[in-house]
Amino acid sequence: MILLGSIVNAGTVFAGSLVGIGFRRFVSEKYEGIVFQGLGLSTMMLSLSMMLSMKSPLPVILSVVGGGLLGEWMRLEDFFVSLGEKLGKRFRMGESNFAEGLVSASVLFCVGAMTITGCLQEGLQGESTILFTKALLDGFASMVLATTWGWGVFASGFVVLVFQGGLTLLAKWVGPLLSEFVIAQLVGTGGILVLGIGIKLLGLKPIRTASFLPALVIVILLSWFFPA
Repeated sequence: MILLGSIVNAGTVFAGSLVGIGFRRFVSEKYEGIVFQGLGLSTMMLSLSMMLSMKSPLPVILSVVGGGLLGEWMRLEDFFVSLGEKLGKRFRMGESNFAEGLVSASVLFCVGAMTITGCLQEGLQGESTILFTKALLDGFASMVLATTWGWGVFASGFVVLVFQGGLTLLAKWVGPLLSEFVIAQLVGTGGILVLGIGIKLLGLKPIRTASFLPALVIVILLSWFFPA
């Protein structure tokens, strides 16, 4: 089954989120703060490891800046915040941080080396080993994130299913066109977006993460024009 890895991954996010939501009433504000700090530091470590994979910084820099401008023009951050608020009201979740949890968890789960390589592996080879490993990690991460972001993290499971499933299907057609260099550039760009989440988790500065999402498309195009 070609989408098995994405289905399992989404399932672990759903399950982990439900556990986190169930236990968050027992987590005091004091411990909630230290959990977020730990997650922020760990996320920044992950982002640095991803950024080190880039082969050429110029296309990545241009992609992030250009993608941010395009994302702001498209009002992507405002769109996701509005969507999150509407979903929260629609399902009576009543959480002011629903949108923040949805956007941040979605980017954290969907932008990374394991996502790209896992979807390529499943789409091109029919193997789901990488996505199964990622599913286990995301399950534990969603459990912790949901203690604060609640149902927003749960909703990100649907984003994981649609994004990874779509990427897996897309890999069957465009996978052979993505060289090792392009994939490295894509992962490096994703690391910058994940760094933004780490900064947000640590409370250092609010980063409009969703506005930078177009950078993931732009870096692929620029990497073809600026090969290593």
